[in-house]
Amino acid sequence: MKTRILLFIAAVGLLFPSCSSSDDDGGQDDATNYFPLTANSYWTYNNTSEGEQTRDSLYVNGTQQVNGETATNLDARTPITGLMTNFLTQGVVQRSDNRLLINGEFSSAFIEGFPEISVPLNDFVLFDASETTIGTELSSVNGEIMQEVMDVPLLITYEFRSVSAGFLMATEPSETPPVLRSDLQLQLTVTAEIELAPGLTVSIPVLATQEVLLVQNSYASDIGLTQSDVTIMYQLEDLSGSGIELPFPSEGMIESTQEIDTFVVSD
Repeated sequence: MKTRILLFIAAVGLLFPSCSSSDDDGGQDDATNYFPLTANSYWTYNNTSEGEQTRDSLYVNGTQQVNGETATNLDARTPITGLMTNFLTQGVVQRSDNRLLINGEFSSAFIEGFPEISVPLNDFVLFDASETTIGTELSSVNGEIMQEVMDVPLLITYEFRSVSAGFLMATEPSETPPVLRSDLQLQLTVTAEIELAPGLTVSIPVLATQEVLLVQNSYASDIGLTQSDVTIMYQLEDLSGSGIELPFPSEGMIESTQEIDTFVVSD
């Protein structure tokens, strides 16, 4: 087993964002592995959210067959506090050429008091190392969820997307492949479905269509996920004259970060 400890903060100083989507050293070939999934591998992360610091430990916990292909189970020691650590343990992941796929779900109650959003995922692309164009959509899932909050029926329409975010290139020519970046975005629309009489329902806007969650992820060759920056931001409609009361603030913004501390990737 080969043990490699990443000094990530120092490494960041050697990198800068790529400004072009057409550089010759753009997309990586199939030999570049941006998330090794070998047995006995693990990653630890230092997490920061609203001034609080926690730690997650993610590890490979066996494999299983999905659609005739071998997929990897990732697990984490509890309690799990990082959004990406939690997400990666809600399904199984597999590498397909230059892409990392996940089968399972994205499930998160990311706003206290807000209904839990659970998005089923089938071969959802987390990243594609061969895609060099920033902003290219890699995967998209949309649907509706109906939930009651304080006796208020809420219709939640969602779109969950993964988007290419380019590469962080080294400042000098190097054999080290660039850091791969990929974003996750969750867009929501929420209406209250109020029944005035049998067969007569009115829709009251609660949350206009907006991106409420942005997850900016970085992946390093032969390491995996090295950093995840999460922004949660929303603004409700003015409900003062509607008689609707909800158990969460009318607006909010939360930022959190996961940074890799140590890792072991087995040969």
